[in-house]
Amino acid sequence: MIDLTEMQAAALSAACERSDGAIVLPASWRGAAVRAFNARLLVKGWAQEVVVDGASVRPWRKGADGTCYGLVLTPAGRNVVAIEREADRTAAEPAAQAARPATKLALLLEQMSCMQGATLATLTAATGWQPHTVRAAVVRLRQKGHAIERDRGADGVSRYRLNSSGAAETTTTAPAA
Repeated sequence: MIDLTEMQAAALSAACERSDGAIVLPASWRGAAVRAFNARLLVKGWAQEVVVDGASVRPWRKGADGTCYGLVLTPAGRNVVAIEREADRTAAEPAAQAARPATKLALLLEQMSCMQGATLATLTAATGWQPHTVRAAVVRLRQKGHAIERDRGADGVSRYRLNSSGAAETTTTAPAA
C-alpha cells in the first residue's frame, strides 16, 4: 500500500475525475500549506507543473514573468489512485463479511445462534451487563438487521434466538401451559 495522506488521496482522486487532470486544492489553503503539499506531489512524481490561465484552475505559484503555474496528475499519480482504490475495495470486503469476534455484541449473537436460544440470565452472565442493557443490545441488533426471535416457553422464561430463515424480526409468545 502506498503511503498517502487523506488529503493527498482526496486531491489525487478528484484530479482523476477531472477531464484536464488538474489538482485543485481547497480555497482556504494558502501560502506554505499549498507549497508544501504541492512540493510533495512533485517530488513523488504524482504531479507535474504546467502553465495555466488562472481562470479554470487556481494557480499554485506565479513565475517571475507573471506566468501562472498549476499542477496536473501524471500517469504515476493515476496509478497511485488506482492502487489505493483497489486496496480500499479489497480491505473493505473482508471487513464487511467478518464479524468482530472479540465484541460483546458478537458474543450475544453467538449465544443466540444456538438452536435452543439463550435466556436473559445466560446473556447477562456471558456479557457481565445488566438485564436492561442486554435487552437494549438485542434491540440494537434488530435495528442492524439481525432477525431475532423472542419465545416464551412453558416455564415462562423468555429465550432469544437468531431466526435462521433470515426472515424479518418477529416476537412471538407461546401461551403458558
